[in-house]
Amino acid sequence: MSLSYVVTEGGEFLIFEGVYEGRSVFKWVHKFEDMKTLSKNVSTLVIPEVEDKSIVMRKLHIEIINNREIRSWSTHLRGLIKEFFEECKRRRAVFADSLGVFIELVIYRVDMAISVLSNLIDKYETQVLKRNVSLKTIVMLRKKVIGIRNSIISLQRLLMKSGVANLTYVSDELRYVSSKVDGVDMRVSELISLSHLIKSDETNIIVKKLTAISTIFLPLTLIASIYGMNFKYMPELYHPLGYFVTLIGMTILAITLVIMFRKLKWL
Repeated sequence: MSLSYVVTEGGEFLIFEGVYEGRSVFKWVHKFEDMKTLSKNVSTLVIPEVEDKSIVMRKLHIEIINNREIRSWSTHLRGLIKEFFEECKRRRAVFADSLGVFIELVIYRVDMAISVLSNLIDKYETQVLKRNVSLKTIVMLRKKVIGIRNSIISLQRLLMKSGVANLTYVSDELRYVSSKVDGVDMRVSELISLSHLIKSDETNIIVKKLTAISTIFLPLTLIASIYGMNFKYMPELYHPLGYFVTLIGMTILAITLVIMFRKLKWL
């Protein structure tokens, strides 16, 4: 008699059981609820889910009991659990294989999340040059990268805690996606640096313009201040054309400064 599989589904639970010669050889019980109390034997996984081109991080608590039974808790991830059970049936998996299958499915979701992040970075690289994306949006992207990195770390911890042999291929896959996350993280860091550089450049342009405007009005203010001192003897004070000559001189001075600053590209 070969190994057979039984799936029992309820509203709040899913049970996957491997049966050999009428005897249960391994079991995976998943409950769609939050685990109230975490023990030292329980591992917490962070699993990314791609929903409408956005990434949502889900938590799943998992406990391995005597290398025969696995229990897990999560209020979400029904699709992942069902897919896992079907994949175990297709591969004729036993206990050790089942853990590898589950980690593979999570790695696939991590890889999908990395692809979504890469596409967003490509989009933001163009938008940041056009000043169409905020620094806050890029920082939120960085938080998603950190979430995915935590997902990989949680899988590595589960793998070490399980003590299951013959899962070297899973470790290799984890190292591969970890290197991809490092690449994405580097691109996000470069994007943040570029955004800071553009903001700094914009600030410098504003300061240049304000400095130029202040410089233009400074000599004009000086001349007006001199003629506003109300001394009895002032240059050309009583000359019929004194007022107009002074205004013309101030205008010429202002125009000269404007032309100079335009050549310097400060205005």
